[in-house]
Amino acid sequence: MAVGAVSGMLGKIVGWSPALAALGGAMLGGAGIFAVVALRKIVDPPDDEEELPLAELESGDPKIADIAAFLRKHLGAKITAYLSDAASANDVDRWASGEVEPGPLHGGRLLPAYEATRLIVNAFGGKTARAWFFGMNQRLDDEAPAYVLRHGDRPEDWRFIIPAAREFVESAH
Repeated sequence: MAVGAVSGMLGKIVGWSPALAALGGAMLGGAGIFAVVALRKIVDPPDDEEELPLAELESGDPKIADIAAFLRKHLGAKITAYLSDAASANDVDRWASGEVEPGPLHGGRLLPAYEATRLIVNAFGGKTARAWFFGMNQRLDDEAPAYVLRHGDRPEDWRFIIPAAREFVESAH
């Protein structure tokens, strides 16, 4: 069942039909293999993205544009769009540039995503952070953090994202 859920979620992001996503999950026989194949298509952000003012991010309250830019850099625009429930990666680009601000629900999802990403990126790097967001997590009732963020409608729904990321980082050290 978990393979089907992961296959369906990743297939939707990549643009596959539900049948193709289900077939991919069934044929590969495991979420891990499927995740590696499917995530490679969507998670590697382009190398030509600009560097971010990390000093601003680390000192005090970062602006939502800086948070969106940080997530875009380390997770990629498509994953950031997915976990925030944005209509497209173009929305993330517009948030990161400061052209527009995300709505309260989208912005609310970006904050725990940013904190979790920052913890994992500082410990392991962006590839691990991208994979972590799509892995099943016991702390989140065996749901993927990206799924919990996207489908939660209140901060209470996201309250375990940061502790789950912290636990992940601490368990590996």
